[in-house]
Amino acid sequence: MTAAVWFVFLVVLVALIFELINGFHDAANSIATVVATKVLTAGQGIAIAAIFELIGALLGTAVAKTIGQGTSPSFATRWKQWSCSTGTASWISTMCRR
Repeated sequence: MTAAVWFVFLVVLVALIFELINGFHDAANSIATVVATKVLTAGQGIAIAAIFELIGALLGTAVAKTIGQGTSPSFATRWKQWSCSTGTASWISTMCRR
């Protein structure tokens, strides 16, 4: 395989790791109130969050389109995408530790 193919695989891997880390925190934020007030059990809250976050991801691209407006394709280079993904994943992991 060429270096470019390896780089693409690496960027996809970092993006998936970032999404996994970010998903932990999004799910916790979205169900914390109903679990803390004992309206739902933790299992019920996680199930509901998983279902509706998946539905939202599959049905809509409005947020991505809004963020992408005004951004030229030449701005989003491989190295910028790589540094944004790794930097954000590192920041979230570091700041959310106790």
